[in-house]
Amino acid sequence: GGVALYLWLFSLPLAMIAGAIGVALGVRVPAGRVWAFGVVSLLVLIFPLGVAAAIGKSVGAIFGTGGILIEVFLLLLLWFWARERVTLKGRQALAADLRLAGYVFFAFAAWDLCGLGAQPIYALSPEKMIQFGMRPLALQMMYGILAYLVVGWGLTCASHFVAARAARDAAGR
Repeated sequence: GGVALYLWLFSLPLAMIAGAIGVALGVRVPAGRVWAFGVVSLLVLIFPLGVAAAIGKSVGAIFGTGGILIEVFLLLLLWFWARERVTLKGRQALAADLRLAGYVFFAFAAWDLCGLGAQPIYALSPEKMIQFGMRPLALQMMYGILAYLVVGWGLTCASHFVAARAARDAAGR
């Protein structure tokens, strides 16, 4: 348990932060922006520890607020996407369409994660999950979440691949 568990829990996020910082420095992102990213990323990474220590149990208001913020950000993202999309053609438009599809799958995952942790599955209150017989549905939802995330990341990656080809084609003309 203890330290080994937390080392495992934070290993991938810390590696991703380090990788993003390394790539950003490699392409000469301004140092202040890189530092800001690093500090904010670490704060967000440790935020759940502080919430759990301060509250000690799941509180619907936290998940409700998070869900509302996700929905607001998604609506804003759709609005910005639509404004940009009407200006694009060819592979650039395809890249934008793939990004939108990726965002949709990330939204599916977020929706199921909220339902998994709180109502109707109650994974954060296992006694309720067992009482209401929700374990089989929880397992189905976890498979769905994994599928949504794999597809969302795949589409987002494909969008960058297509955008890079479009930029290369535009530079070759």
